[in-house]
Amino acid sequence: MLTSQAPSPDNDEPARKPGRAWTMLLLEKSTGRVLYESTATGSVERYGWLSDPEQHTIHLAAGAIRASLRFSAAPVDPPATPNQ
Repeated sequence: MLTSQAPSPDNDEPARKPGRAWTMLLLEKSTGRVLYESTATGSVERYGWLSDPEQHTIHLAAGAIRASLRFSAAPVDPPATPNQ
């Protein structure tokens, strides 16, 4: 999981506290394939992860972005090879 946080360009009002833009990118380690990508604005509510071994799930959070990954024993299709 890669996450980044930057000042939100949508908040030009000096009286308001600067907002934040969060980006989350989940990559498959062995292939580099993008599993999930999202960007959202919001406050720094929380960031991190929580595992649920009984459900084989990992819950991820970065600001306003929430994602859950569920693991199974099912085989995964290999990535498509380009036509040459």
